[in-house]
Amino acid sequence: MNRFIQSFLFLWLSSWSALSYSAPVVQDSLRFEVLLNSDMLRTQNIQEPLIHSFDLTARHLILLSTKQSFYLLGWGGIEPIGKEMEGEISSFTYTPDGFLMIVHNTDLCTIDSLGNLVNLLELPGQDMGITAGDSVMYLFDRSSSKSKSLLYVLAKGGKYCQLLSSPGPITAVMEKQKQLLFSTKNMLFAFNFTTKELTTLAVLEQDKTTRSIAMNPSGTIIYLSTDNAIYVLQNAQLSMISDQYGGDLRYFNNSLLVFNPEKQYLVRIIGLDASITH
Repeated sequence: MNRFIQSFLFLWLSSWSALSYSAPVVQDSLRFEVLLNSDMLRTQNIQEPLIHSFDLTARHLILLSTKQSFYLLGWGGIEPIGKEMEGEISSFTYTPDGFLMIVHNTDLCTIDSLGNLVNLLELPGQDMGITAGDSVMYLFDRSSSKSKSLLYVLAKGGKYCQLLSSPGPITAVMEKQKQLLFSTKNMLFAFNFTTKELTTLAVLEQDKTTRSIAMNPSGTIIYLSTDNAIYVLQNAQLSMISDQYGGDLRYFNNSLLVFNPEKQYLVRIIGLDASITH
């Protein structure tokens, strides 16, 4: 993990409890925990909107950001971290070995030990999404202004190449079990690295737009979201499990994290897998 991020984590861990230290999960008990709401943002005087990107640090705190600033979220609240930046943060994630990668304007960046942005390479577009695979990173076009959207593989050393294209903006990408899942418009696809086959896994109603993907560790349940709903795909069957929550998803420790910056909430749904399979 970047030394700059590590130093701030060390200072705050003494007063914050990480997600991993919460109450033990009862597998058959479905419950909701509110990790972030509008009152918390108001208390910290965070007036700029948070962006559609979040990730878990190595110590299981949650990293959030506006277009110019990063924040750490733990059970004790939300606190700013680092310097305010010029330009715009579009998305960010941690690499498999723990380095923070940031899409900033049209550059891929990281942060040095002094908290300064360091440009790593120039990207082929603006407002790109980024996600970590098992050993590589994936960059993808999210803008609707392009005639086609591209998905790239980024390897160590800064080399990236085009993997596939989509007629619509790519909203989410996830590597799992020798497959690459990605969503666009109202559809969820799987790309098989071995056979190069592209398979349609799910299709929502025509007026819906996918937002995010998550999967449980066994790969038996895929969660798919829009801004206003969460769906589950299991045994090739798609069903809605919530029309009260929606947004960006992340699976963590037998629970589903749901983040919606427009509605200013981040909730943790515990015991969801068990409730679906029973």
